[in-house]
Amino acid sequence: MTLTLEPKQEQPTCNYCGKQLHGRVGKKYYNVDCKNNFNSRIRSELRSKENEFFPKAFNQIKVNYRILHTYREKLEVGNGLYMEMKELVKFGFDPDFCTNAYLSLIHI
Repeated sequence: MTLTLEPKQEQPTCNYCGKQLHGRVGKKYYNVDCKNNFNSRIRSELRSKENEFFPKAFNQIKVNYRILHTYREKLEVGNGLYMEMKELVKFGFDPDFCTNAYLSLIHI
């Protein structure tokens, strides 16, 4: 009688948590939560890599928008918005990266 030792097939493991998988062939994740968490992690890594290459201009435009959005209530005067530029600059606003503005001269 001859004994043949077949290599034992390893159980596949979850791509996210590393637990052994049971069920159909080709399964990659232990459950739906593992699949969602894995994909969320991948997307966030891709977003962080994208942000490294974002030009300074886009980042400053986003900062300017956040400043204007945050201080909107303070800026509203009558039918328009008003604030001294030096005040905005204190908050980190950069007028070189302003995408739209309406200037009105006030005559005294």
